[in-house]
Amino acid sequence: SPWRLLEKLAPSYTKRQLFVVSGRLGDPLRRHPLWRYCADVMRAVSGRWSGGWDDLHVLSASERRTLSIVLSKIQDAKESHVHLLEDTGKSRLLVRGDASCHGYGWLVFLSNVAEDVDSAATAPLFCRARLWRVTQQYWHINRRELFCSVEALLCVGDLRLKEFGIESVVLESDSR
Repeated sequence: SPWRLLEKLAPSYTKRQLFVVSGRLGDPLRRHPLWRYCADVMRAVSGRWSGGWDDLHVLSASERRTLSIVLSKIQDAKESHVHLLEDTGKSRLLVRGDASCHGYGWLVFLSNVAEDVDSAATAPLFCRARLWRVTQQYWHINRRELFCSVEALLCVGDLRLKEFGIESVVLESDSR
């Protein structure tokens, strides 16, 4: 099992080992954005290594710190997960997103039209967190914010909202 590789941080890894674990951190239902973010980090760290896919690379102090944090964040990915959604009677989706120079993320919550925005959010229905690709890191911050918002809305757009009693979608961003 690839999970054995990360039970305890080893002094060295191959690119292939970290990419295999990264591949297991998929999040098709977008319930665990931290997993996908950690997969991006593992790929970024090991992608910088020279040498072939199966060449052992001794971790630097910085890489050890980074992978140690990643390891602590993905422990629950090894277990089976079940997520149940209770019928709350809430009639709108609240989409919150933000982007920075390093990455972006968004969350989608069920909320009531009459609720105060700050109290509307409980557990997110689905969410995403990603690192920017190298070329995207040079985008203007407004373009990054727009990308984040559009991706979230495209994900919401795939849902049949009326069938579930959702009357509106509210997008919150710190951009103007």
